[in-house]
Amino acid sequence: MHELEEAAEQLDLRAKTATASLSSLKEQMGSQGLGLRSDVLAAETRMNHFLGRAQKEIANGDAVSAVHDLQMAEYAVDFIEKFLGH
Repeated sequence: MHELEEAAEQLDLRAKTATASLSSLKEQMGSQGLGLRSDVLAAETRMNHFLGRAQKEIANGDAVSAVHDLQMAEYAVDFIEKFLGH
């Protein structure tokens, strides 16, 4: 479980960085009357959803579900980072 906790922490840091970058971009685009693409917004929602689930599963000792949800969250983070050019 310790390895899962570390993986979740690392992914959480990446997610927070992605969220901060998206927030800044949303503000910039909003000032021009524009918005983010719906697929990027959906990826942000998935990222937060699966990361939250994984953290709860780790706390409850459900390693199998946590691994799956961490993978799903990571796919979403990867998508957002690619969109942001990271």
